[in-house]
Amino acid sequence: MADAKPLRSGAFISYSHKDAQHLERLKTYLKPLLRESSLRVWDDTQIKPGDKWKEEIERAITQARVAVLLVSEHFLASDFIVGEELPKLLAAAQDEGARILPIILSPSVFRFTPLFQFQSINPPSRPLSAMSEHEQGETWVKLAEHIYEALNAPYPIGTTLVTYTGHTCGVMSVAWSPDGRRIASASVDETVQVWEALNGKHLLTYTDHSEAVWAVTWSPDGRKLASSGGMFSEEGGSEFGVKVWEGRSGKRVGEYLGHTDAVASLEWSPDSKRLASVSLDMTARVWDTETGKCLTTYSGHSELVFRLRWAPDGKCIASPSDHTIQLWNPLTGEHLLAYRGHSQMVVAVAWSPDGTRLVSGAGDSDEVQPDYPVHVWDAQTGQTLLTYGGHKEQLYALDWAPDGKRIASASEDGSIQVWDAQTGQTLFTYGGHSEAVVTLAWSPDGKYLASGGGDNTVQVWSAG
Repeated sequence: MADAKPLRSGAFISYSHKDAQHLERLKTYLKPLLRESSLRVWDDTQIKPGDKWKEEIERAITQARVAVLLVSEHFLASDFIVGEELPKLLAAAQDEGARILPIILSPSVFRFTPLFQFQSINPPSRPLSAMSEHEQGETWVKLAEHIYEALNAPYPIGTTLVTYTGHTCGVMSVAWSPDGRRIASASVDETVQVWEALNGKHLLTYTDHSEAVWAVTWSPDGRKLASSGGMFSEEGGSEFGVKVWEGRSGKRVGEYLGHTDAVASLEWSPDSKRLASVSLDMTARVWDTETGKCLTTYSGHSELVFRLRWAPDGKCIASPSDHTIQLWNPLTGEHLLAYRGHSQMVVAVAWSPDGTRLVSGAGDSDEVQPDYPVHVWDAQTGQTLLTYGGHKEQLYALDWAPDGKRIASASEDGSIQVWDAQTGQTLFTYGGHSEAVVTLAWSPDGKYLASGGGDNTVQVWSAG
């Protein structure tokens, strides 16, 4: 359900099964580097019973940014490696910049093969078999570090890693798992789909909704997702609940009922104990995620509410409606502050990672000010700190980068702009979508953005 040829992002280990003990040793040295990472290193021990093994190998080669070759006499004698794997890997190095990393396990005719053009981790004259145990360990560490550094090397800004095409209608919401390995996307096609972030591999489809799905969000502990939707029309719909389900299995574990119209936006509290929702019934609600009980109902808005965002410290919620963004206490429902810098309906809002500022956007364009401005403002005083005027059409989505230095904003014209949160200077404009972009989200490490909208795709791309 991704593009047939996603951007290369992982590592592929090619080896002879007669050298399996060396594969296991490499994986031991790699494990500390990959334990908390979304980087993917593949070898054929990951093929499961029933898989079409040759197709799995070809898919992994297609996705490899780095090819690790465990070279021995057995490796070079393998007809499958030499006839099937190496031609594809060498073509990837020649045509797409894939990196080849040979390590010499034992004496062989390596220097008489096309592989000799690639610098090996250790000299062919000094194979691992000729080294002491300590020297072997140092060589494996060197290889592991080269793999990790190559996989972490930044892509040029704007490089599309994956275009996910599993949805049949517009994508309304995207969310990264807290570990950055998976993305959940919600669509008007009544599904939420979960897939691997850096290769687009489909993992599961949640089909428990009967109407368009407008929002999806991961719990901060990564165990659950919540999703919601309904019909946004004068006739209304029938689905007003918030569904909570397991991220691995898709099994529904809860449903929160209380809204009387479509639920447009959701977000978990930072501690995963509460979930906040806003609805076209002009209310926001806070739910206990263990019991499903509604703890607070906020009724301070006089028009439709499409978004809400929880402050990083969990003590405040921001929800935009009419011409204002209202800040309120999630425990008591007490109104704290209203920002009134916009002249038309506010459609997007996001907090800075330190919780001191917010960014908001609305349909403010007019003949005097033809741009659609985005405002950065002080969360304590409501004072406008910066106005960004880079968009020429209606703004739909905003997100603040985890490093606090960048903001991404998306609009009707299909573009996404990344800009400096302090100066308002445009850093990059991404134009990969063919229709309006209505949702975007930074990866937890701030390296990538995922964006979706009217062209039915989710695109994952390098943001620096």
